[in-house]
Amino acid sequence: PYLDVFVNSVWTLLVKRGAAPKYDNVATTGINFLTTVTKSPYFAKFSNPDNLKLICEKIVIPNVHLREEDEEMFEDNPLEYIRRDMEGSDSGTRRRAACELVKGLCGHYERPVTEALSSYVTAMLANFQSNRANWKEKDSAVYLVTALGWRAGTLKGGATTTSQLVDVVDFFRTNVLPELQAGAASTTQLSSPILVA
Repeated sequence: PYLDVFVNSVWTLLVKRGAAPKYDNVATTGINFLTTVTKSPYFAKFSNPDNLKLICEKIVIPNVHLREEDEEMFEDNPLEYIRRDMEGSDSGTRRRAACELVKGLCGHYERPVTEALSSYVTAMLANFQSNRANWKEKDSAVYLVTALGWRAGTLKGGATTTSQLVDVVDFFRTNVLPELQAGAASTTQLSSPILVA
């Protein structure tokens, strides 16, 4: 009987608290709590399609964006930034927590979550295309597609099963590969080194 109260309290807290670093621990813990509920027998707490859209809009999207602290870490130590991302040792970040929440929601509500977040991915990519200075939008889109596309895998081997609803190969071909090719050709053509990393 208390789970509804906790879920609503955490949800409200996450929506009310801003992106200020002082709230990082609270936000990450709250998102991880919601993720745990999505993977529990009580996952039906999220069955309302309107609630799924609100979670995507109010919790996932604000927390998946690259933050100033992330940029600083990349600038100070790019290898450490990449290592943390690849090994999953960035589990204490809002970004990783938001991606894990997406994966948890997709475990039971893949279609509505994919539909809700696909519109954001499209908008982010359009913002980047209209002004390449908006490279953070593309970076966020890549993170979202990675979370939406992942169904099963290991940290060492990567994704072994992908979503039937997300064409990961086409997304890579049209949105990631051109950045890698531009980076290989000339570092001056890069939108941002993080996109290539």
